[in-house]
Amino acid sequence: MLAATTATVVDRWRDNKPAAVATAVSTASAVALTAYLVRTVNIRLIREDTLSANEQAHLVSRWHRLNAVRLAPSRSPSSPSAAPRLTRSAASTIYS
Repeated sequence: MLAATTATVVDRWRDNKPAAVATAVSTASAVALTAYLVRTVNIRLIREDTLSANEQAHLVSRWHRLNAVRLAPSRSPSSPSAAPRLTRSAASTIYS
């Protein structure tokens, strides 16, 4: 991932410096947030057996909030995550 992003930034730098900077900043922040989440949240959730229910809920909530921030730059209006979701009635009509 980082090699491809680096190649993209270098390629864009000649033609579109603002896009290259945005790509570099977005990638750096995603990497930093991923490292933070793994070190401070994921490892505690996976390895610690003595977490209270309240502390576990707090860590899961933090994980979801920061993961949403981490993934936000990758969501564009054309991405599948931004597409409208099927309602039950629409899904039952399609799959019946």
